[in-house]
Amino acid sequence: MSSSIKKNLGSALRLLLKPLVKLLIDQGITHHEFSEAAKEAYVEMALRHQVKGGKINRSRVAIVTGLTRKEVSAVMARALKNAPQSRIYSRPERVLAGWYNDPDYTGPYSIPLEIPYEAPPGDESAPCFVNLVRIYSG
Repeated sequence: MSSSIKKNLGSALRLLLKPLVKLLIDQGITHHEFSEAAKEAYVEMALRHQVKGGKINRSRVAIVTGLTRKEVSAVMARALKNAPQSRIYSRPERVLAGWYNDPDYTGPYSIPLEIPYEAPPGDESAPCFVNLVRIYSG
């Protein structure tokens, strides 16, 4: 990444963070709590999107995120500890989870797409509400 892009991203980040930090301070969220949440977000995104091809391991995630291996291990251990165990999801929850997580139903920045109710004639496999329910509702 060129230095001018990185500099501009840094400036944009500072502008975006100011109202968020004001809200966090107002709600009693400390820098340490914010920092831990940011680490979790970095590790999750590295695991989901950045570390493509090859073996996924803590060292590789650490290199991509700039965190230490120890910090990556701690974040991953917390995530595994806090992960819901054997929860049974309702049909609407499964459909919404599919809409929010399936790459066929999400756009840039993982934002769910606006989808039509039915697929257009001739393209029965196109993303639409009917297909989403068929896939995820069971």
